[in-house]
Amino acid sequence: MLELTKLSVGGATPEQQSELSAKLVEVNQYYLDRINAEWVESWKFLAAVNGTMLSVDRMAIYQDWLRGLSQRRMQDVTYAMEVARTLGGIDLKLSLGLTTREDLLTSTAA
Repeated sequence: MLELTKLSVGGATPEQQSELSAKLVEVNQYYLDRINAEWVESWKFLAAVNGTMLSVDRMAIYQDWLRGLSQRRMQDVTYAMEVARTLGGIDLKLSLGLTTREDLLTSTAA
């Protein structure tokens, strides 16, 4: 009889699968939060622009919004690079069959 607890994806152990799953859940939650924040920020921006009559005030609102947008995009890029590095490390461990940090250190020392 086949034991479901012995099944693995791509030869990964359950611990490795849970590490990968946890990181993917974290990434999904991060981007869901960002989508929500951008939605709220867009509505605030539209309300501020429509609430002013002077073009000088509107230009200031546009500039502030663009400055904030640039900062948020840089945060997204930084986060994406960190996630790529982390997922690359998990992938390396999976492809080499390493399960612990000690395994990784042993393999690099040899």
